[in-house]
Amino acid sequence: MTNAFSQDSNMFGQESPQESQNAFLPDFEKIMEIFPPKLTNHFKHIFMDDAIELTMEIGRVPEVRHAGGRIDCLGNIPVLFRDFAMITEKFPEIQQKNFIEIPGTLHRIKAARDFQGKISGITCSLGRFVTDSIDCISDIVTSGKSVLFLGRPKSGKTTKLRESAILLSNQFKKNVVVIDPYKDILGESDDLHPALKSVKRYVGADGQFKKELMLEADEVFNPEVMIIDEISTKQEIQTVKTLTDKGIVVISSMLGSNLESLIKNPKLFDAVGSIQTINFSEKEVDENVDMVSQPTFQRVHEPIFDMLIEIINVNMFSVYQNLQEAVDGILERDPIHPDYRNTGRTAVSDDRYRDTNFGEEDKKDVRVKSMKAIIQESFFHGASWMGQNFIA
Repeated sequence: MTNAFSQDSNMFGQESPQESQNAFLPDFEKIMEIFPPKLTNHFKHIFMDDAIELTMEIGRVPEVRHAGGRIDCLGNIPVLFRDFAMITEKFPEIQQKNFIEIPGTLHRIKAARDFQGKISGITCSLGRFVTDSIDCISDIVTSGKSVLFLGRPKSGKTTKLRESAILLSNQFKKNVVVIDPYKDILGESDDLHPALKSVKRYVGADGQFKKELMLEADEVFNPEVMIIDEISTKQEIQTVKTLTDKGIVVISSMLGSNLESLIKNPKLFDAVGSIQTINFSEKEVDENVDMVSQPTFQRVHEPIFDMLIEIINVNMFSVYQNLQEAVDGILERDPIHPDYRNTGRTAVSDDRYRDTNFGEEDKKDVRVKSMKAIIQESFFHGASWMGQNFIA
C-alpha cells in the first residue's frame, strides 16, 4: 500500500525503548509525590509498565489495575479518610470538583463521594505518552484514509487516537485537530504534555454537541486530519460524512466488540453503510422458498470510513483494510478474514486472533490456565483473582 502521507524521517527509529520509558518517568514521579506512601511504597515490587488505574476506596486495600485485567493489591492496610488528605492538600479543587487533571501530565483524578458529600474514593487514570502502541498498524493510520477504531471500554482506544495524533503531527507534519470536549485525549490542563505541543485541540464551550465542534473546528483550523474520540450518535456520524466528503481524513473510535456487532447496532451502523432488510415479492417467494428461509440484508450506502481496526486487547488488533468488502462479506454470510497484528509485547494468541506472520505450526489455540496456576499467580502478585479471565 502506498502512503498518502510522506515523511522525512523514520517513524519510530529515532527513539530507543529506554528513551520511551524515560519519557514517562517524570509523569510517574508526580504520582509518587501525590499519593500517600502506604500506596506508593509498593510500586517498586509491582510491574507498573502496563498499569492503567490506581484506586483508593474507604475501607478497602488500595489497588492498581493493569491493562490485561489483573488487579494488584497495594499492601494489606485498608484506606482511611485521612489517607485522602495528602491528595486534597495538593489539589484542594477536588473538594468541589469530581474530576481534575494533574497539570503537565495525562493523568486524571476522579473522586467518589458518600451520602454526606465526603470523598470516599479516589481513582487515578494513568494516561500514558507511548511511542510504540500503534507501531504494527502505523501503515494504516498514515495511509491517508479514514480509519475507525472499534473496541470495548478500557481497551486503549483513546491511547491509540492520542498516539495517532502525535505521529501524524510530529512525524508527518500534518495539520491535526483533535475534537476533545471531555479532554480525554490531550488532557484537561492547558499545560499540555510536550509531545502534544504540535497537535491542535478544539474543546468548544460547555454544553456544545460534538457534531457542532467538528464543524466549527473545520472552519477555524482547516485541518488535514481530524481525530474524534467515541462517536456515539447518528448526528455525529453524519457530520463525519460531511467532513470526509470534503477530503478531511477522520480517525475516530466507537464502542463495540467487533465489526459484526457494529453492523447489528441500529444506532451506529450508518458508519459502515447502514443496513436494511431485503423484502421479497410474493412471486419471488413462490419461485424460491429457500430465498427467505433466513433474513437477508443489504448495505444502503458506502461506509463512511475506509478502514476498520478492531482492538482485541491493548497489544493486538484485527485490521480490515477494505471496510466495504468486509461489511458485504458479513452480510452475504461469506466473511473475509482480517489481518491480525500485534505489537510484539505478548506471545498470547488464540486460533481466531492469530498473527498472520506466523507459520501454521506456530499458531496456538486458547488454553485456559488451571485453577491451581491462577491461585499461584494471584498469590505471587497479591492480586484479587476472583472473576478475572486468565489466558495462557
